[in-house]
Amino acid sequence: MWSRRQSLAGVAALAALATDSGAWAGVGENQPQAAKRPETAQRLILIGDSTVADYPPARRPLAGWGQMLRAQLAGRAYVVNHAVPGASSTSFRRQKWGLVHRLLAPKDILLAQFGHVDALSDATHSQVSIAQFQDNLRFFVDQAVGRGARALLVTPIARHHFAGDRVMQVLQPYVEATRAIATETRATLVDLSTNLSAAMEKEGKIATRQWFMLGFDGHDTVHLSRQGASIAGRMVAQSLQDLGLV
Repeated sequence: MWSRRQSLAGVAALAALATDSGAWAGVGENQPQAAKRPETAQRLILIGDSTVADYPPARRPLAGWGQMLRAQLAGRAYVVNHAVPGASSTSFRRQKWGLVHRLLAPKDILLAQFGHVDALSDATHSQVSIAQFQDNLRFFVDQAVGRGARALLVTPIARHHFAGDRVMQVLQPYVEATRAIATETRATLVDLSTNLSAAMEKEGKIATRQWFMLGFDGHDTVHLSRQGASIAGRMVAQSLQDLGLV
C-alpha cells in the first residue's frame, strides 16, 4: 500500500535530480544519434521532465522513456529530446520553451509530458496548480500549432505505488488535466499513464520493481530503469505507429 514515506522518497529523488537540471539543459542539442537528420525521417521534439530525459552511460541503469524511444524508432523518426530533469511545466515554459519554439518547424511532432515535478511542494519546489498546469499545456499546444507542428500530450507515467495488486496513480489530477486539455485543444492524447499502469498490474508488484530505479536503490519509485524506459518508449512508439505518424 502506498504510504507517505514512499511519497517522500519520490520527492527526494526528484529533488536530487533537479540539482542536475542545469547540466542537462542542453541534452536535446547533444543527443547520442546521427547529427544529420535523414531526409525521410519524421522529426519528433520531446519536452518534459526527468522521466522523459536522456542520461549518459555513467548514470545507468537510469533512463528516460524519450531516450529509449529513439532506439524504438531508429530509421523511422529523428528524436530530439529537450526534456530536463527537475522541470515542471512552468519552469520549462519560462526557461527553455523559447529555444524549442525557435527550433520547431512545420510537420514536426511535439510530444509533451509533465506532471511529476508540477505536483511537488517542498523547500525548493512550489506546486504548480492544476489551472496553471493546464494553461502551460494549452500554451505549448497553441505555440506548436502556430509553427505548423502537430502537438501530442502524453499523460505522466505511473509511479511504482501499488495498493494490493492495483497501481495507485498519485498524479491522477495531472493525468486528468492532461486529458482535458487534449480534448479542449484537439491535440492527440497518448495515455502512457493508463498503458503503463495496466502493464505493471499484469506483471505484478515484485517483477516491476526492476522497471524502476526502486529495483536498484531500494527507494526510487519515480524514475525508470533502462528496462522500464524501454517498455514505456515502446508504448509511445506503438501509439505513434497506430496514429500513422511514423
